[in-house]
Parts: sequence; C-alpha cells; structure tokens
Amino acid sequence: MRADDPQPSRVAGDGVAGDWSSWTRGSSDRSRVRPVPEPDLHRQAARLAHPCGAARGRRSRHRIVLACPQGAGVAIDHLSRDDDGDGDAGMERNLFRAVRMQQRSVRPRVSGCHHRVPVEEASGACSRRRGPVCRLRHNEPFFRTAAFILMLSAMMIWELVAKRRPQMLPRSKRWPGNLLLVVIDTAIVRLVFPVAAVGAAVYAQDLRWGVFNVLILPGWVVLILSVLVLDAAIYFQHRIFHRLPWLWRIHRVHHADQEFDVATALRFHPLEMLLSMAIKIAVVMMLGAPPIAVIVFEILLNATAMFNHGNVQLSAKADQYLRLFLVTPDMHRVHHSVIPQETNSNFGFNLPWWDRLFGTYRSQPERGHLGMTIGLDDYRTEQDQQLGRMLVQPFQRTATRPSTPE
Repeated sequence: MRADDPQPSRVAGDGVAGDWSSWTRGSSDRSRVRPVPEPDLHRQAARLAHPCGAARGRRSRHRIVLACPQGAGVAIDHLSRDDDGDGDAGMERNLFRAVRMQQRSVRPRVSGCHHRVPVEEASGACSRRRGPVCRLRHNEPFFRTAAFILMLSAMMIWELVAKRRPQMLPRSKRWPGNLLLVVIDTAIVRLVFPVAAVGAAVYAQDLRWGVFNVLILPGWVVLILSVLVLDAAIYFQHRIFHRLPWLWRIHRVHHADQEFDVATALRFHPLEMLLSMAIKIAVVMMLGAPPIAVIVFEILLNATAMFNHGNVQLSAKADQYLRLFLVTPDMHRVHHSVIPQETNSNFGFNLPWWDRLFGTYRSQPERGHLGMTIGLDDYRTEQDQQLGRMLVQPFQRTATRPSTPE
C-alpha cells in the first residue's frame, strides 16, 4: 500500500473503527482499533480507485462494515493484494460501497461492477441531512399518496367551481363504484407485485440490467429519457388495449362511464391494472430506469390522468397552449366519445406528442364538447355503473369493439 493512500477502516462490534493495516497479509493482530470521525467513514465509502477489471494478480476479498447513524450499514469490498512481487507497495485499491437500509433498501451490486459510485449517492443514505431526491426515494409511498389526494381534491373543487359540461348522471350514482374500484385495484396490484415498478428499478440497478445501467450518461439526461420512454410505452399500451379484442374487453370498463370527470381516471378493471403493471415493470427493467425516474413518472402520470379527465372549464387560449406539452381535458374527452373513430384517437395520458407523431391526434369532437355523447352504447343504465357490474363486464359478450383506426 502506498504511503499516501488513505487508511480504510473497519467497525468493530462496539462501532469503533480499526485501521486497515491489521487486515494485510502477515498481520495476525486484528484487535487494534482507533476512533474515526463519521465524515471520514462516508468519504471512504464513496472513494473508488479504478474499475475492478483493472485489478491485477490474485485478489483476496475483505469486507469492512462501517457504522451508519440512520441504522443502516455501509459494506465495502476491498479487492486487495496484487501478488506480482511488489508486496504491499503494489497493493491494488478498489473500494465499492453498498448501502444497506433496514427495510426498503437499495444494495448495489459490488462484485463485477465497472461503474463509479457518486459521492453523494454513497454518503446520502447514511447522512443525517438527506437531500430532496433521497427523501423522495425513501418515502415514495407517502409522496405518491399525498400527491394523489391533493390532486384529487383540487380537481373535485375545480369541477364544482368551473364545470365544463352538465352531467345527467349524478356523482352519487357513479362515484361510489369508481372509488371502490381504485381501492380494489391498489390492493390487488400490491398483493401481486409487492415492489411494483419502483422495486423493479431498484432490482435492475442492483444487477446492472438495462440500457441506462450500461451507458454512461448524466443523471438528469437519464431522468428525462426515462420519463419520455415510459410515457411512450403507456401510449402504445393504450393503443394495443383498443386494438386487440380480448384486451378491449378489459379496457372498456374505463370507457363505459357515462360521464367524464376526475372519477373516470380511477375507473380501471383490476385485470387491466395487473397487465399494465407487468408491462411497466418489463419496460423499467429493460430500460434500466433509475428508481427516482420511475417515482417521478408515476406521480406525473397519476396527476395528469386526473387532470385530463376533469370536467373543468379552460379558456380556448389556455387549452391551445397547454396542448403543446400536456394532454388537456378537452383533448382527452374526444377519446371518450361514443363514436368509434373518436374513441380511437388521442390515446395519450400525459404528453400529447405521441398522438401527433403517430397520427392519432384529433383536435375536436364531431358534435362539439357540449353535444357529444360520452361512454359506450351497450352500457347506458345506472346499474352498469355499479361495482359488481364493472367487475364482471370483461366477461360479457354483448359489447362491440371500436372499429380499428384507419
């Protein structure tokens, strides 16, 4: 080991660190310990020498466990010992860190990794002062639930203050079934996919799977590209659910709502939610999207879906400008028209660019927003809005499928 190299430390059972010299070859005394300040531990955990492929000779692996004030441990694999005749002077340094949180933790793969670990990522999980990105990542269920409740409440108030269309079927006939359906959807998805898309992103990052875990790109570029690709995947998924008959039978539960408001955004059959989550997990793992990008996308998708399903009034000028980068309520309302040609248009939930790019964009409904009919011809009774009817609807054979878009 070179004289100017920092001395890594290990933590004994009482949390006191010992110097690295007690772990080198020929040293039998491993009892010597010395206190090491907490910042030094973080710096050592974040420090990297060269990629592990550059290490030479025979390696012996030693594991050092550092104390963590947040109840986690930082494990460092030190690939040491270059036995090419140089002895300690030729010892290769190669430190990797793996953050081990108590419950929902990320444990990046250590052995075989050829990527540098950012200092802020290595020390952030053990720091008492977490940044906003770290807090969002480790409190994902709270932030998602809070964003959902806030957006739902805001849209409900907006619909009461500035309603776009009069509703023939009151909320009391529709909302109980729609709200119960989203509760059932959430429970089933969490039961089948306990870790969901965010957990898949953590797993892919741990195993270095996916495109973005191979390419070396700035973090902000990966974040933007991940959101764009995931949104494009949702767009094509939506088109497939309209094109294939057996998938349309599941998706038509969403279109069978006779009115169009924020509660319509919550109305999806559990089978569709399971399929959608499976597709999303597959895309996340193939893409190698970072967990923070998946969290941001999920929050944006939920918020924009409730916004563009809202029965709210926007000025023509505001709607025109918003359509340049966001799906507006007037734009998505066309998709819920009873006319098949309009039903097979405006598939986007979040970004409007995919409809314009792939030729499925329709600016206005044929009969106007006040004269158009919402829903499906086969489901026009109040009983069709009840929870039981919605759950068995995919297994009924009476409804027709919208014609294939030209």
